[in-house]
Amino acid sequence: MIKIDANTMRKVTPRFIDHLAERQSAITNVVGKVLTATLQIYWIDSRLRIAHFLLAQTCYGSAEFYKRIQ
Repeated sequence: MIKIDANTMRKVTPRFIDHLAERQSAITNVVGKVLTATLQIYWIDSRLRIAHFLLAQTCYGSAEFYKRIQ
């Protein structure tokens, strides 16, 4: 199993500045705590599948982890 957490998310996503950074950080911290378990539940278990899910789906769909809904 590949461990993915908030630190991993911060490394692969663009970072906001000013007031936007606080919201992005809060969302990243919350999601990062449950991300590895969630990936395991849905069998997202290869680096390629993680990249597609994390970057293409969640990062893009949440405006780089700034929005909680799409």
